[in-house]
Amino acid sequence: MRQKLLFILLAFNLLASAQEADTLAANHPEYLPSLELGTQAPEIVARDTAGVEIRLSNYRGKYVILDFWATWCGDCRREIPMLKALYEDNAMQSIKEKNDVKWLSFSFDDKEANWRNFLRKEQFPWPQVSNLKRTRDDDTFKAYQLHWIPAFIIIDPEGKIIGKAITAKGLEKELLQIKTHNLKIVDHL
Repeated sequence: MRQKLLFILLAFNLLASAQEADTLAANHPEYLPSLELGTQAPEIVARDTAGVEIRLSNYRGKYVILDFWATWCGDCRREIPMLKALYEDNAMQSIKEKNDVKWLSFSFDDKEANWRNFLRKEQFPWPQVSNLKRTRDDDTFKAYQLHWIPAFIIIDPEGKIIGKAITAKGLEKELLQIKTHNLKIVDHL
């Protein structure tokens, strides 16, 4: 019973933090990436923890949810539980349907051991990549015109940016708005 109560309190605190963060995003649109909607998403080339090179262009033909983050970023870490819940919600539908939504996280960590240890602990169910460079030293940060992390970009099957957010709640709203206003998008978003 005590564990259940602690879980409920933790969930309430996470929800309150997420609502607070979503308010932050609404009040600070300057934190959103500057790339315009409809812009071709810049190529990303980075390595996963096994050293395998991953290219964003390999996901062409699928919707992509791109997550920019770092282990040293407190705001990024706060979003992880909500991101995982959102992924599980979409991933379950995706498996049942066409599996045409992919997630990719790009980390701005420059300390490989910290990044690997954090990933081992968190067990993300989607691919994680990094160039092992901090934000302003990484060409990806510049190419995506990022001002803040976390940042989320939604890319359509043609490689165009169709949504952006800086919180998991904002990402969820973007996905729902895209689904509502764009009949081409898959039904399970």
